[in-house]
Amino acid sequence: MEAVIAYFGLLVIGAFVMAGLVVASVADRRRVGLAQAWRAYAARYQYSFVDGRTPERAFRIQGSRDGIDFTLETDTRGTLVTRLVAHKLESSEGRVVASLGDGRRGEPDGARAATGDRHFDHVFEVRASAPLVVNAVLTPAVRLALQRLPTPMVGKALRLAVEGDEVTVEWAGGDVDPVPIDAAHTILREVLSVSRGATGSSA
Repeated sequence: MEAVIAYFGLLVIGAFVMAGLVVASVADRRRVGLAQAWRAYAARYQYSFVDGRTPERAFRIQGSRDGIDFTLETDTRGTLVTRLVAHKLESSEGRVVASLGDGRRGEPDGARAATGDRHFDHVFEVRASAPLVVNAVLTPAVRLALQRLPTPMVGKALRLAVEGDEVTVEWAGGDVDPVPIDAAHTILREVLSVSRGATGSSA
């Protein structure tokens, strides 16, 4: 009887090991597939494709669009997101975050704030380190650009964060889809237009 129990115990352990290997294999194929797709995207637009710092952020794209230098990367830690980052010419005071759905958490975004735009404030959660910086960042053009980024799924995450000279637009998913990428570039352009003096045209 003890031998039978031991045998079934080994079977259970073996099943768990195999399941773990399958999950790891699927995750690895997903990462490799993402890297191949984004490498092709970078080549198509003559952007620079570079290896990332960690397996979860295994690659990134760097380039220039509308006269704005940017970094584009996916992050597979927890929920898969795509992140577009650029920098302003001048550093802002404080921090402003506008988020939709269940975006990535982990850092303090500041106290709840409002733009005065009822519809926008109902749809987006706005947080800021100081109320005075909210409307300086979330101008009508920026609010409109945020609302135009396609979010077909209920609870689809979208997040704009502006702190210092860094502007980050982050949305759920990691597929090479020009539609949300173009929309995210529009958000960047509108945020940066305040410090650069004028908006650029789409590339």
